[in-house]
Amino acid sequence: MKKIFKYKLNYTNFPEIVRLPKGAEVVDFGIQNKTVQLWALVNPDEEEEKRIFVLAFTGQEVEWEILKTYGTRIIEETGIVVHLLELVPSTKA
Repeated sequence: MKKIFKYKLNYTNFPEIVRLPKGAEVVDFGIQNKTVQLWALVNPDEEEEKRIFVLAFTGQEVEWEILKTYGTRIIEETGIVVHLLELVPSTKA
């Protein structure tokens, strides 16, 4: 049975590995309690796989091969704008 789970992302502009169950679908991302979170529809019984995400800042040089984009959010406390990107698996995190 699928469920929506939440995963914490580090607030950096460097790629990071997030372990998600195979077949997980990213639903959204946002800021909750001053922490960047990713919500995904997952089957928790599936084996985990490594997926690579990065929070890129507006104006930042993007040097990675992008698999998918998930949107843009403004960090209200700072006014910084971030964009969630999923990188191709061969990217080093």
